[in-house]
Amino acid sequence: MEQKHWHRDETTGQFVHEASILVNAPADTCFAIWSQLENLPRIMKHIERVQMTGSNTSHWDARVMGVHLEWDAITTALHPTDAIAWTATEGVQNSGSVRFVPTPEGCRIIVHLMYDPPYGILGDLAAIARVNDEFYDDLMDDLQRFKEAIESGQTEQYRKAA
Repeated sequence: MEQKHWHRDETTGQFVHEASILVNAPADTCFAIWSQLENLPRIMKHIERVQMTGSNTSHWDARVMGVHLEWDAITTALHPTDAIAWTATEGVQNSGSVRFVPTPEGCRIIVHLMYDPPYGILGDLAAIARVNDEFYDDLMDDLQRFKEAIESGQTEQYRKAA
């Protein structure tokens, strides 16, 4: 049986994704780029735009399998060089965190995402049948591109929004 890289949270019913990658760079370097939320469209394939609407609030536009999604979010934690966390306040329900764990080799970035697909049972069925697997693969690709950019010193594209 094929191993799934996601599961459904028994308490919330939301789908959960966890992914991580080791980056040969200091945690503060990785954190500095990720903490500028406007950078995320440059990092993550599905994120089209992040607009800050307040000091800890933002509006997000995404496209997943051709479907445009939007939500407003509040940053619930921002611990320099350590972690970023958020939760949606309106629109597609989601929450998550990104942790930056120092290692002897650099930094392990750990992404934890939870979401409730739109469109009720149809969204759930699509997530189970296909969307979750593709989303996980895309998330790993996003992390790999970020790793390559950081390790090669090609971070100018991320600093434009900083």
